[in-house]
Amino acid sequence: MFYNLSNHPHANWGNVQLDAARKWGDIEDVPFPEVNAQLDEQDILRAAQECVNKIKLSTGDAIFVAGEYGAVFPIIDELLNQGKTVLSTASDGKTTYRTIGNGTNERIIHFNFLKFIPYRKFQGPVTLVSKKNNIVLNCNGNRPFETWDDFEKETVSKLGSVKDFPIEDFSFQALDQQDKTIEGILRDIDAMAPNAIILGGVFYPFFIMADALMQKGYDLYVKASNRNVTERLNPDGSTTKISEYSFKKLRKILRLNSLGDHNG
Repeated sequence: MFYNLSNHPHANWGNVQLDAARKWGDIEDVPFPEVNAQLDEQDILRAAQECVNKIKLSTGDAIFVAGEYGAVFPIIDELLNQGKTVLSTASDGKTTYRTIGNGTNERIIHFNFLKFIPYRKFQGPVTLVSKKNNIVLNCNGNRPFETWDDFEKETVSKLGSVKDFPIEDFSFQALDQQDKTIEGILRDIDAMAPNAIILGGVFYPFFIMADALMQKGYDLYVKASNRNVTERLNPDGSTTKISEYSFKKLRKILRLNSLGDHNG
């Protein structure tokens, strides 16, 4: 069985993606937890825990996971802890952003599915961070600091001086080399020793980078936004997703074992 834990029903997938999923059997959609921008970290963890508790995977099953970053991380992390086959997608495509006004932005993703790839945890060497400077790293290369609205800038700058640090070295053609790539990125990050790191972007590198950075003891955040999303399947089998969103706050990324232990 192939489970689709996302906000993208498989009825809207192209034939290439459907055929790839059916290698695990019949496809069943599982609704991703409802997450709005007002929820705090503990709310997110409770929703993630409830979701994991409902998922009953048998030997040979696989589950595709994509959704709100703050919930995606603890769900994938826990399923991997249980030894489950958890999948992301490799794709080629293009993402563009533009500011609409009144604090609202638009993101257009043209998505062309290539294959499913398994999420995994970072297996390289880890040295705990020994110091932190008054720096916030913005690791989303598609949204540099200069494109943020005033509210975003003001909110994030409370954690430190914002520095753009796009993570763009991942290749889906060389997954066996990713830990070496991450080790180099971690050395660069350690040299700056940021007080906080903001992650986003493609789900596979998001997860493995979050896992590595969390192992090192960094504080990681995602941007919580209100969203209005439309999606269409193109004649060539690709997908275009248009999101209108407005930033509301920062939300810390946590593992499920932090449930009940985080004070905000």
